[in-house]
Amino acid sequence: MNLAKVCLIVKRFSRRGGMESYVWHLADALVRRGLRVRILCEVVADNDRLTDVDYIEVGEGDIAECHRWKQAYAFRDIVSSYFESLRREGYI
Repeated sequence: MNLAKVCLIVKRFSRRGGMESYVWHLADALVRRGLRVRILCEVVADNDRLTDVDYIEVGEGDIAECHRWKQAYAFRDIVSSYFESLRREGYI
C-alpha cells in the first residue's frame, strides 16, 4: 500500500511559536494517521524533531543578516528549487 506523502513548508520547525507550533502539531497528527511527512525548512529547533518524519534543512545561508523581506524572498527561491523534485516523488 502506498502511503500518502505530504510536504510541509515552514521557515523554522519548532513546537514553539505560532506557525511553527501549528506545523509541528499538524506533522505529528499526519504521521499518527499513517501519512509520510517531509518538512522543508531552514532549521529544526533543538529537541523538536519528530520520529518518522523526513527533514530537508536548507539552512539560513548568507541571508541571516539581511532584511526580513530579503530572507523571505531567498527562502521562496529555495523552496521553488525543491518543488519539482518533491512533485516527482509524489508529495502533495
